[in-house]
Amino acid sequence: MPLFASSDRPKSISLAVLLICANVVLLVLFWVLAPAEVKSNGGQVLGIVFWCWMAWACAFGHGWCRWFVLVALVAFAVGVYNSGMVHAWGDALDQLARHSDPVTTTTKAMGVVIAALLFLPTSRRWFRQHRVSRGVQPDEADSPRS
Repeated sequence: MPLFASSDRPKSISLAVLLICANVVLLVLFWVLAPAEVKSNGGQVLGIVFWCWMAWACAFGHGWCRWFVLVALVAFAVGVYNSGMVHAWGDALDQLARHSDPVTTTTKAMGVVIAALLFLPTSRRWFRQHRVSRGVQPDEADSPRS
């Protein structure tokens, strides 16, 4: 199955995989072109590995990847809120834009779009079909966790 396009894959999944790969490219380019701006090399490597893993998992029908993306975004949002630079959730985006580099802001915004694409009804159905095709019992595939 190709990474970016497949005859049975919904466009929302293909677009999500494409955006995930764009995130990886942005992170790598930022690391190579502006290494002094990278706050943590380990964090950058972890981010690159995470997004590569999510691209693979998403492209091959592993529905758990959307939960990982969502948890990562929530963890980032909580981290921003707890950093002390935000006094209310309404300030979060403004403060993020002021105190963060453009690549971080862009990749996080893309992450929100990716999560939205992965939770669309067509995406959920496709992930459920792939779970069933891997041998998960139909009653388990119909559970709310899908």
